[in-house]
Amino acid sequence: MSSMANKMRNMLTAALLLLLFTGCSSQSDTLSWNKYQKWLFGESTDLKKVKQVNDINITAQYLPANYLAYKEMLADDAVMDSTHYKNSLDHYQCGLTFRVLVEPEKGGVNLLYHRVSSEVGYKQRVNALSFEIDQYISMNVGGTEYTPVLAHYEGYNEMLNRLIFTTVFQPEEFKCGSFDASTEKITIQFDDPFWSTGVNNFTYGTASLTDVPQIILN
Repeated sequence: MSSMANKMRNMLTAALLLLLFTGCSSQSDTLSWNKYQKWLFGESTDLKKVKQVNDINITAQYLPANYLAYKEMLADDAVMDSTHYKNSLDHYQCGLTFRVLVEPEKGGVNLLYHRVSSEVGYKQRVNALSFEIDQYISMNVGGTEYTPVLAHYEGYNEMLNRLIFTTVFQPEEFKCGSFDASTEKITIQFDDPFWSTGVNNFTYGTASLTDVPQIILN
């Protein structure tokens, strides 16, 4: 085969590979709501970190601003157009939202009553979970520690024996959708106050937090 034919074949192969790559890339850049949720909670391992300590699982899940904005629109039965979406997105894009989930292995300790010996102790724990969770969850960026600007205890699911907290951070290094060029990672720290799992660190690359698919409005 001549060198010209080889050259043409190589160029054609490269073109086909580029087309395939571009097609796959564009497909993952925009997702339907259902596929986005599947990606976020099932496939995006860079945005969900799980640790197991003493048979207790602790999950730290990053919730992107576009996810929160779209979810709010659904809850409000808002018209799914770009104007309403942008207005909703503006409420979330200057904060970093993380959901921390605590649950034991099946048959494990009861999260509300573990090491509680009295009704007074139980009430103190519920009070701490409801109003003091910002003392136990923080963010570290380049050696600077930030406390949440918002910390919400979503409550205890008795059937699943599960606790969920939602926290929002506004570190100086984050500028409403992007990080300073020198900031490559952030760490969420959960200092367990009740279940003897110690200090749990969950580290995220900043590129993973900002490079998320767009949601198709429908």
